[in-house]
Amino acid sequence: MPSVIIIPLATFFLNKVLNVFQIPMVGATITSEILSDKSKYDYFLRIVPSDFYQGRAIIDILLHFNWTYISAINSPGSYGESGKYYPNLPFM
Repeated sequence: MPSVIIIPLATFFLNKVLNVFQIPMVGATITSEILSDKSKYDYFLRIVPSDFYQGRAIIDILLHFNWTYISAINSPGSYGESGKYYPNLPFM
């Protein structure tokens, strides 16, 4: 039985199955902020930062250039929808 599984595209379902057997899963490309919740995904590890940091960098760029109007497009689902909620933005 493997001690760790590294996959290029992690899925929520596979993580739930591996969690039962306490097998760590390393996500090489998954950036979803949802998987940062260690109470639900305690055996999930990532080698790339979560989407929170990408969103924070975008906000920093907007503030740096004093842009006051932006348009954003997102896709349906946990990946596209989680990035559109950033409470306490300085310009909202």
